[in-house]
Amino acid sequence: MSRSISILKFAYRVTFEYALRRQSPGDPIEMPNSEQANADLITAIKVRDLLTRNGIPPRSHNTTIANVLGLSFSVVTRKMKGLIPWNLSQLQDIATHFGVPPAILLDDKGTQPPAAEMIDATLVIESRRFRCRAAISAKASSQIDTDFVALQWQGEWIVTERQHAREGRTYPVDVIELRSSQPNVYAARIAVVDDSQDVAETVCEYFVEKGVNAIPYYDGASFRKALEVEDFDGYILDWMLGDQTAAELVRGIRSSENGDAPIFLLTGKISTGEASEDEIAHIVSHYNARCEEKPVRLPILFAEVARELKLAQPAPAAATAAN
Repeated sequence: MSRSISILKFAYRVTFEYALRRQSPGDPIEMPNSEQANADLITAIKVRDLLTRNGIPPRSHNTTIANVLGLSFSVVTRKMKGLIPWNLSQLQDIATHFGVPPAILLDDKGTQPPAAEMIDATLVIESRRFRCRAAISAKASSQIDTDFVALQWQGEWIVTERQHAREGRTYPVDVIELRSSQPNVYAARIAVVDDSQDVAETVCEYFVEKGVNAIPYYDGASFRKALEVEDFDGYILDWMLGDQTAAELVRGIRSSENGDAPIFLLTGKISTGEASEDEIAHIVSHYNARCEEKPVRLPILFAEVARELKLAQPAPAAATAAN
């Protein structure tokens, strides 16, 4: 890195503010609240005008934008009232959807986007991940002069050094801030793959309660796509995914960038004959995986994952099972 970073892990309050872009002393850092609110409302009015010109009745405005942007109805409602800001990528998506230039959604003077707001994100430094807040620009750029950049993946912002950034739309990062009352700000990431949505979400909810960032996937295809651009600290895979086994997923993990991460296989179909003991044994022995039979005891599964990842063990709690 071209600038040093000091991360204090053992402190009552850790604050990490990193000015990544060189600024002149007089350069503004953020827009006054009144100007920001006015700009957001003007943008909302222009979006409504565009919808009206395209024959969309006012009662359908919010629903239409929610569908175009993939946002919740409540978030869009606030945006359309000018209560929360728009970013340029959202305006670009709206303009593209209706086949118009994005400039018509900016103010008449072609306003520059407002200064970046602080957003919850994950800072990645080598193999370490830290929960953080980052000032992420509203505009993506292929020519970035900041040392750190951000990209969005599955609704989460990932901040990394520019030279180590993956391919994709990247955004300049001006400030990174770490604040924690915990002695360790590291957040492990676990992928949970199960074609039973209830099981996947139950496992994820339990792990999240224990401070682990567990992300559910409900089929092999969506997980493979994630694995192409994301690294995880560990993997929990249902052995039977529809009529396919997780064998190819295990092989894909072992050939990925973080190929040494622990893999836990879950199965409840050995006794029914749907799952082959011999095939599971082959994967376990050749790819250093572990196997747990369903219904899995979540405290035990978490303890095994925590041991592999060297995570602090939580206090004992009532047993919970996932079928």
